[in-house]
Amino acid sequence: MAESKLHLRIARQFIGDVQKGWCRLHPAVMDQLGISSGDAVLVSDGEHQVGYYAHSVTEEPRWDREVDEQSIYLDFHTVPDELPVETEGREVTVRPVAPSPARSVVYQDFPPGTASELVDNHTQENLLGTLAVVGARIWITYSKGESSTGGAGLEVYETDPDGVVVITESTTLEPVSER
Repeated sequence: MAESKLHLRIARQFIGDVQKGWCRLHPAVMDQLGISSGDAVLVSDGEHQVGYYAHSVTEEPRWDREVDEQSIYLDFHTVPDELPVETEGREVTVRPVAPSPARSVVYQDFPPGTASELVDNHTQENLLGTLAVVGARIWITYSKGESSTGGAGLEVYETDPDGVVVITESTTLEPVSER
């Protein structure tokens, strides 16, 4: 029988996974949770929670380093800025979730002076499939040339329905000034 949740330690994320909303887990941990590659999980440190798509540490692209079965590889800086900068080694709870299609997502608007490339890339199409949960951030990214990528994390203020949701073509996106 699958575990409903596991306690793991944060380890350094795989390059590029944060822009995809991915976390990486050992295959044995995925088996324990009863999840497959691409399934959603909710990661919480007791105060903050973030939704991720789980993928195995054995999937491409892989790192040529040892992986720890009791670690989750992610960037937990997708939560509000008041968190300490160092999250590696922090214990978190990981549990499978079934995100509902979002009817609406209310989130932080871009601050004045944001790069026009970023604002122009902020479209419903670019957010399709993004997981959102109140208090976490949704990531908007853009590329400058072939090797440079920029982005911004915008805090989610409300979702309808409550809980972990996934942005779809029919989701109403509502940027608002900071609350």
